[in-house]
Amino acid sequence: MGYSISWIAFKDTAPEEAGRLLALSRTGRLEKVPESMFCGAKLDTGWYLVVINENGHEFVGEQNLRRVSATCEILAAGIEEHVMASSAEYWKGGSQMWAVSHEAESGDAHLAEHGAFPDAYLSIKDRLLASQKTGEADYVFDIPLKLAESIVGYKHDEVAKIEFEVLSKAPRPSSGGFFSQLFRKQ
Repeated sequence: MGYSISWIAFKDTAPEEAGRLLALSRTGRLEKVPESMFCGAKLDTGWYLVVINENGHEFVGEQNLRRVSATCEILAAGIEEHVMASSAEYWKGGSQMWAVSHEAESGDAHLAEHGAFPDAYLSIKDRLLASQKTGEADYVFDIPLKLAESIVGYKHDEVAKIEFEVLSKAPRPSSGGFFSQLFRKQ
């Protein structure tokens, strides 16, 4: 079947602050594998991770990443194994610092790169491109994901010894419309 997910990791950000930025609230329910629509986990690396069970969710859209990253550093990733597409992007101060993506439909060696990458990127890329030449698996698919893992400490398809808390969309505050004002208790 394959994964079709997105995730956002917040550097040195409390779960409550990440939830506020995404309009998500904590439920207290735990999952060993993030199967609910939204799940969060504090990683040993200091990052707070929000896994979204939908690739390309609005939370990882450019407008939202620009808004959220205005106050904190974030790393976002997308995984669509059905078509072997993956991406990772790093945002800080409301700007995208770097982005890398792979789409197998554009070719086995397709890799779109933009920005100034961390030092680890070149060795990850070189190692996986070398593996691509000798094997039949799509190692280029893993380049964005291994880079994200090297920074955040999480990869979606590797065993993680963490528990995920189910998150839910936070209720929107009442607008105080006509009927709510009319029937409001004094």
